[in-house]
Amino acid sequence: MGGDSIVAIRLVARGRAAGVVFSPRDVFRYQSVRELAAVAVEEGQRRGEPEDAGIGRFPETPIMAWLRDLAGPTGDFSQTVVLQVPAGLGLDRLTSAVRVVLDHHDVLRLRVSAEGGY
Repeated sequence: MGGDSIVAIRLVARGRAAGVVFSPRDVFRYQSVRELAAVAVEEGQRRGEPEDAGIGRFPETPIMAWLRDLAGPTGDFSQTVVLQVPAGLGLDRLTSAVRVVLDHHDVLRLRVSAEGGY
């Protein structure tokens, strides 16, 4: 299954669409279909989201408030930053480091819903 948190979140979403609930943490902890099926529950059996699910509402950030106040089209907006890394770092090490940061900081995987939720 790999260590890709984005893939885990997509897998969780597909499970929910099929009426099966498990967390992204479950995907990493139980790495076979058999193990994951043993901890998954049918939708409605689990009360609320696990504390570490990395989903749900949260207060908007200053840039989000600024964009909201513009009252214009912001659907294509993305916030980026360019960083310089050591020349000898290598793609594998860079990819691994970015994956660790993304896995640890849920807000870096944020998507704003069409309904304006965060």
